[in-house]
Amino acid sequence: MKAKTGTVPSGVSAANGDGTVPAFAPRPLRNRLIGAIHAAATKAGMDADTRRALQRDEVGKESCSDMTDGELRCVLNRISPQKRGLNQAQRSGDGSVPAFAGSRRPTPQRDKVALVRKVYALLGDKPVSYAEGILKHMFKDDAPDKLEWATPDQLWRVVCALEYNARRRRKDQ
Repeated sequence: MKAKTGTVPSGVSAANGDGTVPAFAPRPLRNRLIGAIHAAATKAGMDADTRRALQRDEVGKESCSDMTDGELRCVLNRISPQKRGLNQAQRSGDGSVPAFAGSRRPTPQRDKVALVRKVYALLGDKPVSYAEGILKHMFKDDAPDKLEWATPDQLWRVVCALEYNARRRRKDQ
């Protein structure tokens, strides 16, 4: 069985020397970075809109194809702090990872990290106190003082409220 090959555009040297490249050529770093961003976002529980909002917040671009390699690395570091090599001292006692490494915010438990990150992404340029205000309004006396102390159910409700608000704002524009 003959290996599948493709033609190379003019002016580009081919690995085979005859104007073709092997079908199983290694993927360039850029494609691997884009794939890593999508995989990390999925693992963190982000949908496409949330990931794009985070990208816009981090580097000012919604599409990975418009970013440079350095910008792709910044987005990957923001989505997945494990890639930055957090040592054991930076992790909490239960092994959970802070939503943003080096921040002064409390560290959420492992089952809530993805939800807290989603809330941060949906907040965009609004302060965290905005989401904490939503918690206080929704849950009155049962509301925690910090967003990271909320239960998963409370976090889901905050995510729903922020997505509803974002949809409403887009409709008004």
